[in-house]
Amino acid sequence: MAKELLTLRGESTMALSPASLVTRALYTTSDLPIILGNTVGRVLRDAYQAAPSGIRRLGRQTTARDFRAVNKIMLGEAPLLKKLNEAGEIKAGTMAEAREAYKIETWADLLP
Repeated sequence: MAKELLTLRGESTMALSPASLVTRALYTTSDLPIILGNTVGRVLRDAYQAAPSGIRRLGRQTTARDFRAVNKIMLGEAPLLKKLNEAGEIKAGTMAEAREAYKIETWADLLP
């Protein structure tokens, strides 16, 4: 298609590599926008699918039985470590607790 576009513009396509054809044919993003957009989208989609998901390593899948709020309780912040004094005395710290809540909701929109 890039070769045909250049030919229609009256430009010579002899001895141009495929990369050169595309570079010379696409002056702006308005030239062949659908083809360019689909190609870029496909390349990016393949790259995203090939990359490992960081969120999957951090979380796990769970279920909710109904629409009521679900609470997950966990340990919160740990105390900061303190430098030992000359006597080697270790001071006690405390752990906090934390809670995350979520619930399932139904959302919809009617298109005219």
